[in-house]
Amino acid sequence: MLLRRSTFVAELAKGKRVLDIGCVNHTLSTRQAKHWLHGILREKAAYLVGLDYEMDQVEVLRREGFNVVCADATDFNLSERFDLIVAGEIIEHLTCPGKLLDCAKRHLAPRGRLVLTCPNANNILYFLENCLMGREQDNSDHTCLFTPTTMSVLLHKCGYRPLSYHFVAENLGYYKGSVAHKALAYAMWFVQLMAGVIRPCLCKNFITVAEPMEESGTPGAEDSPLALLTKQSDCARV
Repeated sequence: MLLRRSTFVAELAKGKRVLDIGCVNHTLSTRQAKHWLHGILREKAAYLVGLDYEMDQVEVLRREGFNVVCADATDFNLSERFDLIVAGEIIEHLTCPGKLLDCAKRHLAPRGRLVLTCPNANNILYFLENCLMGREQDNSDHTCLFTPTTMSVLLHKCGYRPLSYHFVAENLGYYKGSVAHKALAYAMWFVQLMAGVIRPCLCKNFITVAEPMEESGTPGAEDSPLALLTKQSDCARV
């Protein structure tokens, strides 16, 4: 179980050529926060390109000196390749997530890796919300939700081999404005921590690391989510 996705992803990006898809992260109002993924990647990567479809906010980042392009995450051509492509909290917003994976694969260098972060459909908070209110209280822009099992199926269908899955229980209180919303965020984080100690798979989010199938051959039983989750050390906190 990880406590901060940005720290984990930043370590993977160290010294590499990186493409960050969805770099705006919903809104630029949080870009000064120490948890802003693109800002952290900028410090770690040898070379970084950001991609987002929010033209106005991309222009703001350009004026601030960031190397950012405005493009659709499911249909882009940058005419260059990267060692690492990061798509943080973006795949659950798409109507055709496979198109994102296809575009990313065309932009990966040999031995390149794809990192996806997204909500976990099986998380404890969704379960409690369904018990209390009859449905999960999800982002109104989300079109789909994944578990490591369904993510593995999608990756295989799009020509990837999943390498590892990591569950994340992150405190998002820094995103909240009012004291009440911050208090709720801390309460939700505490619930995730308690559940995650017993079952990391109940955490709110998870990270997937994958590579194109051409690099690794045909998937086998060892590539299943259960096998990957059994092999990795999910008890290490970052």
